[in-house]
Amino acid sequence: MFALSQPALLEDEGFVLAKDLLGEDSLRVFYLTRKLGRWEGIAKKARKSLRRFGGGLEPFCILDVACRASKGQANTFFLERSKSRVFFDGILASKHAAMAGFLANDIVLNSQLGPGEALPLFSSYHGLLVALDAGENPWSALLSFFEAFFCLIGIAPKLKRCVRCGSLLAGHSKAGLSVSEAGAVCPSCLAKQERLLGSSLPLYAKGAQHALVRFYLEHWQYRFDRALLSYRVYREVSNSSMPNPSEEGSFP
Repeated sequence: MFALSQPALLEDEGFVLAKDLLGEDSLRVFYLTRKLGRWEGIAKKARKSLRRFGGGLEPFCILDVACRASKGQANTFFLERSKSRVFFDGILASKHAAMAGFLANDIVLNSQLGPGEALPLFSSYHGLLVALDAGENPWSALLSFFEAFFCLIGIAPKLKRCVRCGSLLAGHSKAGLSVSEAGAVCPSCLAKQERLLGSSLPLYAKGAQHALVRFYLEHWQYRFDRALLSYRVYREVSNSSMPNPSEEGSFP
């Protein structure tokens, strides 16, 4: 008799975006990795195995992953190992940092990017986690990730110069955001619009970048709600001390 050959073992590094229960003792794990991009892994008996998956199925840590391709399902793999190498524990110590991380997880998980964008997406996501873990403003870090992500899917909002006159926008000057023109509008052009048309765009005292964060998060309110839910669920099942969602400042 001839032995059936197994698919080659693939080794990669990456991050867990989400996971679901599968049967009585297995998990379906969604990854973003350097080589494969976004994919789904089946971790058989993961809820009973500490040796193969100890600490390697949690969010916000760099993982060393080994898997084999599924013969019947595209972009699905069977996990052999998944072990944490670097854990960004500073993210889960802050409500806003954790919510920004979970929001990014949800956006990447539901994106339609293919393997060709694996490395830039991996690098952008990794940069976001490093910034959140270092205590940087989570919404500024999230904006940088948004800009990189939207460039990957073919949208590049113009924020440094006015989309109408081309004038350079100061970092803290008042500015409007024109969704139809995909960029920022300086106060002078806003004033002209108001004189000619009797209407204007909303002004954002913190500049167009702050306006863009608000636009993205309002546009994705359901994802923001899911990020808050993910944070609360993780907090309930975690043994680590984490702040109560009501203890920190308001959403920006």
